[in-house]
Amino acid sequence: MLRRALRAISALGTIEAVSPVYATSPIGFAAQPDFWNLVVRIRTELEPVSLLAAVKHVEVRLGRMPRFRDGPREIDIDVLQYDDVIRTEAPVLPHPRMQQRAFVLRPLADLDPDLRDPRDGTRWADRLAEVEGQGIERVADGAALLDLDE
Repeated sequence: MLRRALRAISALGTIEAVSPVYATSPIGFAAQPDFWNLVVRIRTELEPVSLLAAVKHVEVRLGRMPRFRDGPREIDIDVLQYDDVIRTEAPVLPHPRMQQRAFVLRPLADLDPDLRDPRDGTRWADRLAEVEGQGIERVADGAALLDLDE
Protein backbone atom coordinates (compact mmCIF):
# COMPACT_ATOMS: atom_id res chain seq x y z
CA MET A 1 0.00 0.00 0.00
CA LEU A 2 2.86 2.38 0.76
CA ARG A 3 4.38 1.74 -2.66
CA ARG A 4 1.02 2.44 -4.31
CA ALA A 5 0.63 5.62 -2.29
CA LEU A 6 4.10 6.82 -3.31
CA ARG A 7 3.29 6.13 -6.94
CA ALA A 8 0.12 8.22 -6.66
CA ILE A 9 1.87 11.02 -4.75
CA SER A 10 4.60 11.15 -7.38
CA ALA A 11 1.93 12.29 -9.85
CA LEU A 12 1.34 15.39 -7.68
CA GLY A 13 4.91 16.66 -7.95
CA THR A 14 8.48 15.49 -7.49
CA ILE A 15 9.28 13.24 -4.55
CA GLU A 16 12.54 14.57 -3.16
CA ALA A 17 13.03 12.23 -0.19
CA VAL A 18 11.38 9.35 1.65
CA SER A 19 12.03 8.46 5.29
CA PRO A 20 12.46 4.96 6.65
CA VAL A 21 9.24 3.06 7.37
CA TYR A 22 8.25 2.65 11.01
CA ALA A 23 5.74 0.28 12.58
CA THR A 24 3.79 1.78 15.45
CA SER A 25 1.10 0.61 17.78
CA PRO A 26 -2.33 2.07 17.05
CA ILE A 27 -3.47 5.10 19.04
CA GLY A 28 -7.00 5.08 20.42
CA PHE A 29 -8.65 1.89 19.17
CA ALA A 30 -5.99 -0.74 19.98
CA ALA A 31 -7.70 -3.87 18.57
CA GLN A 32 -6.10 -3.55 15.13
CA PRO A 33 -2.75 -4.27 13.48
CA ASP A 34 0.22 -1.93 13.82
CA PHE A 35 0.38 1.01 11.43
CA TRP A 36 3.28 1.51 9.06
CA ASN A 37 4.34 5.13 8.71
CA LEU A 38 6.73 7.16 6.64
CA VAL A 39 7.25 10.79 5.70
CA VAL A 40 7.72 12.10 2.17
CA ARG A 41 9.10 15.45 1.02
CA ILE A 42 7.52 16.52 -2.24
CA ARG A 43 8.06 19.57 -4.44
CA THR A 44 4.73 20.54 -5.96
CA GLU A 45 3.05 23.43 -7.72
CA LEU A 46 -0.16 22.70 -5.81
CA GLU A 47 -1.19 25.14 -3.10
CA PRO A 48 -1.86 23.64 0.37
CA VAL A 49 -5.66 23.39 -0.05
CA SER A 50 -5.30 21.70 -3.46
CA LEU A 51 -2.57 19.39 -2.17
CA LEU A 52 -4.76 18.26 0.73
CA ALA A 53 -7.67 17.62 -1.64
CA ALA A 54 -5.38 15.67 -3.96
CA VAL A 55 -3.98 13.39 -1.23
CA LYS A 56 -7.49 12.75 0.12
CA HIS A 57 -8.49 11.74 -3.42
CA VAL A 58 -5.48 9.38 -3.49
CA GLU A 59 -6.74 7.78 -0.26
CA VAL A 60 -10.13 7.11 -1.86
CA ARG A 61 -8.52 5.72 -5.04
CA LEU A 62 -6.45 3.37 -2.87
CA GLY A 63 -9.57 2.02 -1.19
CA ARG A 64 -9.87 3.99 2.04
CA MET A 65 -13.28 3.38 3.53
CA PRO A 66 -14.93 5.71 6.05
CA ARG A 67 -14.94 4.19 9.52
CA PHE A 68 -14.82 5.42 13.09
CA ARG A 69 -12.13 7.77 14.46
CA ASP A 70 -8.78 6.05 15.16
CA GLY A 71 -10.11 2.84 13.63
CA PRO A 72 -8.49 0.65 11.00
CA ARG A 73 -7.79 2.27 7.65
CA GLU A 74 -6.26 1.16 4.42
CA ILE A 75 -4.21 4.35 4.02
CA ASP A 76 -3.97 7.72 5.76
CA ILE A 77 -2.12 10.56 4.06
CA ASP A 78 -1.64 13.88 5.84
CA VAL A 79 -0.05 17.16 4.83
CA LEU A 80 2.25 17.88 7.77
CA GLN A 81 3.95 21.10 6.74
CA TYR A 82 4.10 23.27 3.64
CA ASP A 83 7.22 25.44 3.48
CA ASP A 84 6.76 28.03 6.21
CA VAL A 85 3.02 28.39 5.70
CA ILE A 86 0.93 28.69 8.84
CA ARG A 87 -2.81 28.27 8.37
CA THR A 88 -5.73 28.16 10.71
CA GLU A 89 -8.17 26.50 8.30
CA ALA A 90 -8.08 23.27 6.33
CA PRO A 91 -5.41 22.23 6.03
CA VAL A 92 -4.16 23.35 9.42
CA LEU A 93 -0.41 23.71 9.00
CA PRO A 94 1.73 22.50 10.54
CA HIS A 95 -0.45 19.48 11.27
CA PRO A 96 -2.00 20.19 14.68
CA ARG A 97 -1.09 16.89 16.39
CA MET A 98 2.26 16.05 14.81
CA GLN A 99 4.32 17.20 17.81
CA GLN A 100 2.48 14.61 19.95
CA ARG A 101 3.27 11.64 17.73
CA ALA A 102 6.52 9.74 17.56
CA PHE A 103 5.29 8.02 14.39
CA VAL A 104 5.43 11.44 12.70
CA LEU A 105 8.44 13.00 14.42
CA ARG A 106 10.83 10.01 14.13
CA PRO A 107 10.55 9.60 10.33
CA LEU A 108 10.43 13.39 9.89
CA ALA A 109 13.66 13.76 11.87
CA ASP A 110 15.26 11.03 9.75
CA LEU A 111 14.17 12.80 6.59
CA ASP A 112 15.28 16.28 7.64
CA PRO A 113 16.76 16.69 11.14
CA ASP A 114 16.95 20.47 10.71
CA LEU A 115 13.33 21.04 9.65
CA ARG A 116 11.72 23.55 11.98
CA ASP A 117 8.25 24.35 13.19
CA PRO A 118 7.50 27.65 11.42
CA ARG A 119 5.47 28.82 14.43
CA ASP A 120 8.36 28.99 16.89
CA GLY A 121 11.50 27.82 15.07
CA THR A 122 11.91 24.65 17.16
CA ARG A 123 13.46 21.72 15.32
CA TRP A 124 10.92 18.90 15.01
CA ALA A 125 13.75 16.48 15.83
CA ASP A 126 14.20 18.18 19.22
CA ARG A 127 10.59 17.36 20.09
CA LEU A 128 11.24 13.62 19.87
CA ALA A 129 12.29 13.42 23.52
CA GLU A 130 8.80 14.59 24.51
CA VAL A 131 7.16 11.56 22.84
CA GLU A 132 9.69 8.80 23.55
CA GLY A 133 8.18 5.50 24.60
CA GLN A 134 5.29 5.46 22.12
CA GLY A 135 6.39 2.13 20.64
CA ILE A 136 7.97 2.76 17.26
CA GLU A 137 10.17 0.34 15.34
CA ARG A 138 12.05 0.85 12.07
CA VAL A 139 10.95 -1.88 9.66
CA ALA A 140 12.02 -0.88 6.14
CA ASP A 141 13.92 1.51 3.93
CA GLY A 142 11.32 3.91 2.57
CA ALA A 143 13.55 5.01 -0.29
CA ALA A 144 13.48 1.44 -1.62
CA LEU A 145 9.74 1.92 -2.16
CA LEU A 146 10.52 4.61 -4.71
CA ASP A 147 11.20 1.95 -7.30
CA LEU A 148 7.94 2.91 -8.95
CA ASP A 149 8.29 0.39 -11.79
CA GLU A 150 7.14 -2.48 -9.59
